[in-house]
Amino acid sequence: MNWLLLPWIVDATRFALALVLLAAGTTKLASLRAFQASLGSVVPFLSERARYGLGFALATTEIALVGVLAIWPVAGAMLAGCLFFAFALLAERLRKRNIVVSCQCFGPFSSGSLGRRTAVRNGALSLLTLVVVLRPPQWTGRSFPAFLIAALVLTAIALPVLLRGAAMRSRLQVHQLHSEAEARGR
Repeated sequence: MNWLLLPWIVDATRFALALVLLAAGTTKLASLRAFQASLGSVVPFLSERARYGLGFALATTEIALVGVLAIWPVAGAMLAGCLFFAFALLAERLRKRNIVVSCQCFGPFSSGSLGRRTAVRNGALSLLTLVVVLRPPQWTGRSFPAFLIAALVLTAIALPVLLRGAAMRSRLQVHQLHSEAEARGR
């Protein structure tokens, strides 16, 4: 039996892609200044204001792709695949040039720098979009509203948690910096 023929595999893949995009977009918005700083390492010729706008545009594009995946699954998967592939190429290019850029893919929940691991992850996500492109979901009367309701509920749950986590991490970083400054002052 061909596993691509199973409609629930396509729906689960589409939902997983939507979750990844939603998590990446909301955490970038929640820590937009940190994401802007990372963009400064990638595109140093842009002004601070332009980097802020680019960061906001990338984050909102990821969130908007959740809706596109829900309404037009094939188009959404193709766009998401292109975005993931572009991020994979960028990460690999930076790695080859030995440019160290803090990974802000998932906001404060990211660690390390862009590199091979980021390229492989985004390459795999890009390949995963092919499941939806090659076998578009067959809509039923209940699947579209269920997808949208699930996305909205997850956003309503995730955003406050992510914002609170970002705030707690910021306080922890400030505390660590204060402790380091006190230690140097002794």
